[in-house]
Amino acid sequence: MHKEIGIDLGSSVMLVSTAEENIIAREPTVVAVRREDKSLMGVGRAAEEIAHDPAKESSLLRPLRDGLFADPEATRLMIDHALHLTCGNHIIKPRVLIGVPFTATEEEENLLEWTAIRAGARETFFVYTPIAVMAGLNLPPDSAALIVDIGASQTSLMLIGGGKILYKNTVSAGGDAFNAAIVSYLFKQYGVRISLRSAEAIKLRIGTVWIHHEDKKVDIKGKNAQSGETVTVRVSSREMFDALEEPTACLIAAVCEAISKIPSPYVGEVFNRGILLSGGGAMLDGLDKMISGVTGVGARVVDRPDEITALGLGKILADLPTSMKNQKTNISLRCMRPEI
Repeated sequence: MHKEIGIDLGSSVMLVSTAEENIIAREPTVVAVRREDKSLMGVGRAAEEIAHDPAKESSLLRPLRDGLFADPEATRLMIDHALHLTCGNHIIKPRVLIGVPFTATEEEENLLEWTAIRAGARETFFVYTPIAVMAGLNLPPDSAALIVDIGASQTSLMLIGGGKILYKNTVSAGGDAFNAAIVSYLFKQYGVRISLRSAEAIKLRIGTVWIHHEDKKVDIKGKNAQSGETVTVRVSSREMFDALEEPTACLIAAVCEAISKIPSPYVGEVFNRGILLSGGGAMLDGLDKMISGVTGVGARVVDRPDEITALGLGKILADLPTSMKNQKTNISLRCMRPEI
């Protein structure tokens, strides 16, 4: 039974953490409903399994779209699922800390708070995901750092220094954009249609944004766009370099813009620390090298990039006072004060 849990409710994966046990649950961020009457069929991993069975005639709902909580009911079901996985029957209602994008409005946070309370939370607080990354890296609150958090639907860039948010920006060049670029490339180059799921698998196997001496190849199956027949084509990592050029350029342009916003007192510290890449998208082969090569500033993928936000939520929970009455629900700025 956990009295405090952190929820990193990502667009594709939900991670749940505690101050004591680190990551305690990992589930796909999807809800399955019956196509005919929209009744609930499953949440998380169970929902994905249902979706793979055509006979069950289901539809998948995704609570988050473009970094926003687009489906309140699906969001409630995911949070309820997180609480059920980690807190059993809710006899003791937990205090919940949720990582949110800094694009979330006060109205959206209020709706999310109501959703979490309805799901069984005792209290609900929020923190911006790049600040959770900072906590997960054990950086002092007044450190200067440029964090580039590459999620499924978007990339969040935040420049932090002196306990303040100095700059923030969001671009759509996330993991989904890279998958879509692969789908588009194969259609244009070979007249073959593949699913985004297949594109994700290709990206993980041979996707790269940095030219290597070794040119990896993989055979993939898809549908011929004209005949509809199943065909097999062989694609290479060099082709993936070409396919991923557009979203890579968008991401690098955003990083260059962020670098230009670093105030002079923090330039040395940020450059010495390097650009910190987090999120599942940070694991794309060669992305750190490409950013370093173009910007002239060292970039590095943090340890456990796909889990660092959830780990940071757990560390923030460990430092929160037992009583937080009359406190603002978004504690992002509070986390950046050296005394916390």
